[in-house]
Amino acid sequence: VYLLSVFTMSILVALSNTLGTFSYYGAARLTAGRRTAMWAEIWVLCTNVGLCISYVIVLGDFSFALAQKYGVHISKEECMAALVGLICWPLSCAPSLGFLRWMSMLGLASVLFCTLVAGVRYWDGSYFDASGPPSLAGFKLGSFGHCFPILVGAFGAHTNIPLLYKEVAPGAVTPNWGRTEAGKADFWKMIKVITVSLTIACLVYGWVGIVVYATFGSKTKGDFSENFRPDDQLLVALRATMTCAICSTFALMMMSARAAACNLFLEPLGFAITSVSRAIVATFLTALCLGVAAVAKEIDIVLAYNGSVFATPVCFVAPPIMYLCLPRQSRKRSISTLCVLSALAGLVFGLYGFLVTFRSST
Repeated sequence: VYLLSVFTMSILVALSNTLGTFSYYGAARLTAGRRTAMWAEIWVLCTNVGLCISYVIVLGDFSFALAQKYGVHISKEECMAALVGLICWPLSCAPSLGFLRWMSMLGLASVLFCTLVAGVRYWDGSYFDASGPPSLAGFKLGSFGHCFPILVGAFGAHTNIPLLYKEVAPGAVTPNWGRTEAGKADFWKMIKVITVSLTIACLVYGWVGIVVYATFGSKTKGDFSENFRPDDQLLVALRATMTCAICSTFALMMMSARAAACNLFLEPLGFAITSVSRAIVATFLTALCLGVAAVAKEIDIVLAYNGSVFATPVCFVAPPIMYLCLPRQSRKRSISTLCVLSALAGLVFGLYGFLVTFRSST
């Protein structure tokens, strides 16, 4: 998933450099045509809405546990509504990704604190029974089918890559910007940002996953914080900080969702895309995510289906196909070959993940 993410995100940067567009939808329209771009944008919208729904569910779990800890009588649904209404929704109406820079830094600090908590509780052995650490199973192909869709959601920030590249290289609005010296420098600057970010994410996810599994074994839950005791003081701090991280991530995904909704429903009708229209769309989508999350409640199923049905095609299949649709003179043979392999891998893994999820849920 790490390698596929680095490669396909790099493809999206290359598309922006070649086509002069800073949107996923724009790249799809200029390479595959307007009708195909509309379908791709529907998948983008569903992907980001699905991720936001899962974030709301986790927010409800964390805040409800904190409320119980301090004797506040409130339901999980009310916790969801309070956090979404007071934090997630206002952030989702932000004008640009740059506006969320400091909130994102706070989120990163919260994630790093999570790695510390997981390590401390493993090494102090406070959750082991008298027989010691749990026995661990090796690689299981069936569990890979469960894990892949979830990991796609964890690494799947693809739809925001063109917007992030705009922050790095505003000059890339000119077609074939990648052929200039400035364009080449901007491209490698963005590749460095992508590689460093995904490497940190991979190390954090890998560390937390391994340590938590080594602590609880087969009893590990989808929301691993549920494995810890409610009175664990480190867990209390973890839930508070992770709430901040999830709120900022929700806003990032919601910005991509609102852009997709504007492209699908407002632009074709001739409506101007203004700050007011973006806020209205963000309000509607945020309310939708809150309503579905209150009904769904289980994050595992949401992540699995969203990852296999929507996120995998958006992240690993569509970007390589868009690159293959470029004129021959704008493509490199080696990159084209890797695009074919990436698209095939995405299709196979996505289908396998869907089948495993469907069988386990039925």
